[in-house]
Amino acid sequence: MSVEVQFADNGRGVLLVCAGLVTGQELIDANRKVFSSEERLKRIRYAVVDQTGTESVDLTFTDLKKIEEENRRFAPFNPGLVVALVVDKPLPLTLSRVWDARTRDVSWEKRLFGRKDEAFAWLKEKMRDRFGMEVTGE
Repeated sequence: MSVEVQFADNGRGVLLVCAGLVTGQELIDANRKVFSSEERLKRIRYAVVDQTGTESVDLTFTDLKKIEEENRRFAPFNPGLVVALVVDKPLPLTLSRVWDARTRDVSWEKRLFGRKDEAFAWLKEKMRDRFGMEVTGE
């Protein structure tokens, strides 16, 4: 599988680590794993989608719509979620920008980064300011 879901900081953080060929179905499955429990979803404070290992993407418009719909459906359970997307290649960057633009109505604070260290620096500041929480992962 080229999308691995990792939970961090006692379930308050989630990392989606992408590698190789990433398919729309793998992204949908990863989302569903994160959203599988309402209790888990309410506990999560931040999410990092690390696409720096992505070599290629096979994502259809239908896949993208499913991801967007699930994000909209679950956003009310965790309206303050902070999302960092780390993308360093043109195609995943374009798709991430499309997702970001199409989900502007979702209450999550989202930001795109080209490097993981930049994303985690921003995330650590956000978590400290918003929740008084230290982020241990990177």
